[in-house]
Amino acid sequence: MVGSQRLLGLVGRSRIGMRHDEPVIEFAGQTYNSLTLPMTDDQGELSPKAHWDDEDYQRLFLSVLIKRLKEATPPRTDDGKLAQPGQPADFRNVVFPRAVLFDGTGFPLYADFTGAQFFGDFHLSGQHLAMSVDGCLFAGSFHAKNAHLLADLSAVRARFLNKVTLRECALSGDGYFQNATFERKATFSDTVFARSVAFNNARFAAPALFSRTQFGARAYFTRTRFEDFADFSYTEFQQYAYFSQCDFSQGASFQDAQFHDRSFFSPTVGWAER
Repeated sequence: MVGSQRLLGLVGRSRIGMRHDEPVIEFAGQTYNSLTLPMTDDQGELSPKAHWDDEDYQRLFLSVLIKRLKEATPPRTDDGKLAQPGQPADFRNVVFPRAVLFDGTGFPLYADFTGAQFFGDFHLSGQHLAMSVDGCLFAGSFHAKNAHLLADLSAVRARFLNKVTLRECALSGDGYFQNATFERKATFSDTVFARSVAFNNARFAAPALFSRTQFGARAYFTRTRFEDFADFSYTEFQQYAYFSQCDFSQGASFQDAQFHDRSFFSPTVGWAER
């Protein structure tokens, strides 16, 4: 996982601060641009963003979002090695008031969403480069199907309050889900992780479905808490699989799972059917 960290490390280097060419809005004694304007203040009073109509949303949010998306420049590689750093689209701390769809048409994602908040559903499909949602709050569902990420997906400390679907997808880079929280059912079935993926210290409060998932490199689930049933049936682990100190107190199934290398399950809490 160390090798591809170089690419993910570039995500998050965009300039922070107000932009002279973007709308500025005063709210609760502070100045925001239209993207980072929160939905409420600390006392729960609604901001102007909560009252936007379709015209406001198009003019103050969507048009600015698209402009930043166009500004992204992917890194250049030479013989598989990083030759020139890229510049991801800067969506850090953006507050999304409505559902968003990124289908890869025209503008494949190379974006940093660190600290963003999504109050509508998040939809991902098509082919993209890399994406960081570290520390994000997803109040709506996260839905990715038939999506292909050519590089890394990072969701460290992300909070998913609704259903998560990452199904029939392909990740060519590394996956980082350490300390992520999944409050509702999380489905990763039929997805291919070509490189290493880490769910260390993640928490699944509802069923976690990894049936028929393919892990092409090392899979890390150390100290992961499964507070509901975990399904790894028919899953394929090409390299080491780490489940040490996991909490399977509500049970887990590894029926017909294939382990092509060593697996580590001790000590764990609860039981796992294999």
